[in-house]
Amino acid sequence: MNSTTFIRMAIRTGRPLLLIAILVLSTMLPSFAEQPPSLYPKREMRAVWLTTLYGLDWPKARTAALQRQEIDRMLDSLRSAHFNTVFIQVRGRGDVIYKSKFEPVMLPFRAAMSQDKSYDPLAYVIQGCHDRGMECHAWMVTLKMANVSEFRHAPKDSYIKRYRAHTIRHNGEIYMDPASEHARRFLADLAEELASNYDIDGIHLDYIRYPERAEKLNDQRSYKRSKSNLSHSAWREENIHRTVSMIYDRVKSVKPHIQVSASPIGKYSNGVKNNGYVWTAKESVHQDPVAWKRSGKIDFVVPMMYFKGEDFFYHLKKWNREMDGKMVAGLASYKMLKSQGGWDYTDLKQQIDSCRAESGVGGICFFRAEQLFDNKYGLWNYLRQEAFTRPALLPLRSSNPAAPEAVPEITDFSLHGDTLVAEWSYAGKDSPTFNIYISMDGNDVRTETAEYLSRIGIKEKKLTIPLGNIPEDTLIQITVTAYTTEYAESAPAHSAVYYHRPKEQQ
Repeated sequence: MNSTTFIRMAIRTGRPLLLIAILVLSTMLPSFAEQPPSLYPKREMRAVWLTTLYGLDWPKARTAALQRQEIDRMLDSLRSAHFNTVFIQVRGRGDVIYKSKFEPVMLPFRAAMSQDKSYDPLAYVIQGCHDRGMECHAWMVTLKMANVSEFRHAPKDSYIKRYRAHTIRHNGEIYMDPASEHARRFLADLAEELASNYDIDGIHLDYIRYPERAEKLNDQRSYKRSKSNLSHSAWREENIHRTVSMIYDRVKSVKPHIQVSASPIGKYSNGVKNNGYVWTAKESVHQDPVAWKRSGKIDFVVPMMYFKGEDFFYHLKKWNREMDGKMVAGLASYKMLKSQGGWDYTDLKQQIDSCRAESGVGGICFFRAEQLFDNKYGLWNYLRQEAFTRPALLPLRSSNPAAPEAVPEITDFSLHGDTLVAEWSYAGKDSPTFNIYISMDGNDVRTETAEYLSRIGIKEKKLTIPLGNIPEDTLIQITVTAYTTEYAESAPAHSAVYYHRPKEQQ
């Protein structure tokens, strides 16, 4: 035999003993160095907002081939760091990254899509995410459209030129009018187009609010024309609520499994003593995600918590409490730029730790990708080497998801040259993916936490693993679980054991 010896063994379980050869390979596994259990959250959305506006995060190149290469590198990097979700910006300022019947193509993609008619940037990103076991959510900037100075340069088929009567101008910017039924239906049409034509996992609503300093916005004429019995502020909240509701209903009518989320202002409402102007979702820009949740028109929110100190901890708890855990914390990796605050990565580390310590928080999302990837700030190395050393399952999509119909059964491990092939069977009629757990520390493999979680979302009932540098005198255990599209997980298969003998015993 070669230097890796296989021994058929049975492990201790309450089920009939299973005799099977075990495989392992170090290069496919996360590091199993001793680390605190707090670094092993089993369920956690790990996401990034990937900005396409002006090509800030992607693309930098102008040809289809180079754009594909760029996004492949980014998605490979995210997968290597155990991210599981990408919010890809599909709508910027009234333009989109795909061929739409409603709006023009975003400038960074026009030349590439014109030269290569087969190139669909959104479809390529979605497929790339799914091939790497990540979710892909379509991030739409909704009501904000352009700076006033950009109006004359906007394409003739842009919303702000075709439907100027349904826009408002405030502080030098143009917005779709939140009070306009036409604007509301237009956004719902866009969301339905995305849900109908693309295999997305979610639609994410940004700028679903009134402009900053909305107290100075003069919309009294529109308010009076509405003949609403609500106060002016409550009427504005209702306008945003109606927009969110219409988009939500339209998306769910096409594909009920698509999650609808939004990124509100990071402070929900006043509650902490502050000096000066306090910008909040509810009071300042008339967003009330708690009301959206109460009426069943949002699946989760990602508050843009781009601040630190006591404000962060207070509003993290407040959002989590008010949303009953239907929240993911939006963290500001861009704040590490000297021009944006010069934060140290340890500021973000502290916030990650706080999110994990607050029971019920669904995960974290970083803005932006460019600073996240840049090693000079230290955050990327910290995530890969400490915070995200294990994969993480996504939070359950509902409070009572259907479990997988069966439990996998490991059927064979066989050696093929320098690789090992693990195979398992599944008797259910549903079509789950599979998660792999491996123990190399001499303890029984467990699935209650992510401590031994190695791979998630495997589509095939087979895993090929090249032989790595497995330490000698190592007892290895492996098990498999089934994993549904609602992220429910089955009980584990009978685990199996392999002892890698020291060379002198071989």
